[in-house]
Amino acid sequence: MNWLRQPTDRLEVLRTLDHFHDWRSLDDERLCKMCGRTFSGHEVEIVPEGDGFKLSCPTRNCQSEVHHWIYPDHCLFSAAGYADWWQALSSNGGSDNAGSTPSPQPI
Repeated sequence: MNWLRQPTDRLEVLRTLDHFHDWRSLDDERLCKMCGRTFSGHEVEIVPEGDGFKLSCPTRNCQSEVHHWIYPDHCLFSAAGYADWWQALSSNGGSDNAGSTPSPQPI
């Protein structure tokens, strides 16, 4: 799609250029897997590229693009999902070695 240099409808730009996620509003959030920042559609960098635009993480010097972003409540990155993985990894298969269970460490 060919846009003017100054996109007027930010939400439409996000919906058109991000083929990996649904954007329902500019308040929707994404988590960058490269830098760890959570940001909204208001903050996404819309960068001119050739005749169009590309979407970039708003964190300074972060080179991620849409394929590096996930929903903040993604099961592997949420606090509950993290705790569940530690519980599964520390499962001792029914043995009585309760003292050998590793404890979760913060990311």
